[in-house]
Amino acid sequence: MMTTGCKHFFLLSCTILFFSFTARPQENGSSKVFLSEMNVEAEDYTWLSVLTGKAIAAPVQTSYGFALLTDGRNINAFTGSGKILWQKTVAGSPSPFLSASHGDFLYAVVSRRKLLLLNPSGLSLWNTELPFDIKKNVMEGRDGRVFIFGEEDAACVGLNGILKWTIETEGTVSDRLYPVELDDGSILIFLEKEDNGRTVAERISPFGSVIERIVFTGRITSSFKMSQGAILAFGDGSLGMCSVIGIGTENGLSGSKWLIKNSDIH
Repeated sequence: MMTTGCKHFFLLSCTILFFSFTARPQENGSSKVFLSEMNVEAEDYTWLSVLTGKAIAAPVQTSYGFALLTDGRNINAFTGSGKILWQKTVAGSPSPFLSASHGDFLYAVVSRRKLLLLNPSGLSLWNTELPFDIKKNVMEGRDGRVFIFGEEDAACVGLNGILKWTIETEGTVSDRLYPVELDDGSILIFLEKEDNGRTVAERISPFGSVIERIVFTGRITSSFKMSQGAILAFGDGSLGMCSVIGIGTENGLSGSKWLIKNSDIH
């Protein structure tokens, strides 16, 4: 007979995670967590683990399994079979942001402004205080640097934890769209404000300078990175690729490499 208490259960069945809540990934790199009741005795599961807190962000995949952040101030690393590899207690109240980089390094945010880097064994390598509240998961750059985004700010932290630069964006950073990297390493930061229903973005260099302001031909609903540029999905059902024309030149500007209209998709 399984007893219940203040601890929260989560399950893994095959490759699908079932929690005592539903964690819905958002395009801004965070997760909204919705609590729901579940009768664990009636569930068919492969393994069961007991945590000392509620998960506040969606699990992040690693080569060894996955990592999970809880409101008990713990980062937990698990294998795919449910074995706990390590637990790390962080100092400060954790924000709902956890991301994994190449090599299974983990980035976490505590006390709203502090960015932590943990190695694959859970050892804390450094922590850096940002001058603004962090609002999204970090974005990893090409040389190990990471980009951090606030409500109306962006910043870059090097692999050694040193803050390289900060800038203020033209307006509020979109809560709906996560920034995306272009083929030259520059970053498209989508803004909350629109221009007659069309999405607006700022393109930032990896070194913190504003390259250009872009007004797209429609309202972007989602985006993701490819080696050739960024794939953009529009509200009218069209798809396009945004890439940099003239990479390596001093004034290389972004442009549309191709566009597929909704009427062309069968």
